[in-house]
Amino acid sequence: NPFTGTARISFEIPQVENNRPTRIVVYNAFGQKVRTLINEVRNAGLHDVYWDGTNSNAKAAASGVYFVTMTFGSSKQVKKIVFLGSE
Repeated sequence: NPFTGTARISFEIPQVENNRPTRIVVYNAFGQKVRTLINEVRNAGLHDVYWDGTNSNAKAAASGVYFVTMTFGSSKQVKKIVFLGSE
């Protein structure tokens, strides 16, 4: 799944638990937070979010392995992605 430019991250929220927010956060291989993509209550169902390869300061991230943590209520998933730099 290496990407350049923008990555689409698809996820499914099975159910909303007590209006707890959905959090999608990108971390680098050292466990440092690069960027929070979502931190809001979302409805149950299929969703997409996009990461353009930038950090919280809108600067380009370095090429490498990143981990996307997705928290929906009490459940958590982690996906590994490989960023190859901007186009």
